[in-house]
Order: sequence, then C-alpha cells, then structure tokens
Amino acid sequence: MMKKIFSLILSFAVLMVVTVCLSSCTDDGTRVSFTAQSYRTDPQPITDRFPSLGQPEQVYWKQHTFGSGLAACIGPTSYRLTGFAITDVVQSLSNKKFTDAGVIDYPDGIGPDITGFTQFDWRKYPDFTAELLGNHYIGTVLVDVQKRLVYFDVENL
Repeated sequence: MMKKIFSLILSFAVLMVVTVCLSSCTDDGTRVSFTAQSYRTDPQPITDRFPSLGQPEQVYWKQHTFGSGLAACIGPTSYRLTGFAITDVVQSLSNKKFTDAGVIDYPDGIGPDITGFTQFDWRKYPDFTAELLGNHYIGTVLVDVQKRLVYFDVENL
C-alpha cells in the first residue's frame, strides 16, 4: 500500500514538472516571456564578448536571458544582446566591401537622445560581422563609419 502511494505521489510530481515546462515554452523550446535588464553602459562585458570592438568610447547595451527563472525550459540558457558601441575600430572599414542596410530604426531605448545622432548611414560589412560574432553569436551588426557607431542585435549559440 505504501509503495502504491509513493508511486502516485512521484507520478503526480513528474506530471506537475512537465506541465509547468510545457506551459512556459513555445514550440521551439524558448520561454514565452523573458527577463530583461535595464540598459547598461559598462564596457567590460561587451569588450569581453567582442574583442574586435577594441576599447569603445561608449557602449549602451541590454541583455535578455531566455530559459532562466523558475519556469525554465529544459536545455541550455541563451541570451540576446542589443545595443551599440562608439569605437575608432570601424574607421578602417571605410574602404571595405559593404552592403547598404537601408532605413533601420533603433529598438526602444536606443535613440537619438542616447546616441546624440539623428541620421545614420547604416551599412553591413560581412567580414567585420563574421570577425565580431565568430562562432558564438548570430544576428545583426550594422555600422555607421562616419559616426564610428556599431549597432548589434545578436544571440548566443
């Protein structure tokens, strides 16, 4: 009798864990909602992740963490970095191969009031993007060489 009660309790506990995970995750295994920090201006986390940026004059970034918290999905934790860096490194790109990025708006929280710029000449530099992201990140990297501005919206792999 005790063995049967223990088995029922264990089955109920497993069912509850599976229900919480399934109700918190989308079909692709990511969390439905994510925890987000405020925008930060400390350069060290960005220069650690992206040494190709050199020593930026200014950074403004936010990290969104997926798969964390009490309702975490089973699997590795991923995060997304969004922000910009002002750095002299991009001035060497002026003669490199690029494609126009078209009209791109900043995401919420990164606008002219933060950067001090109202117009941009966004370009995509495939070689710079590949070097910056390496094998650890995927996403969008845009550069305005004249303003020494690098915009990033990337996710770790």
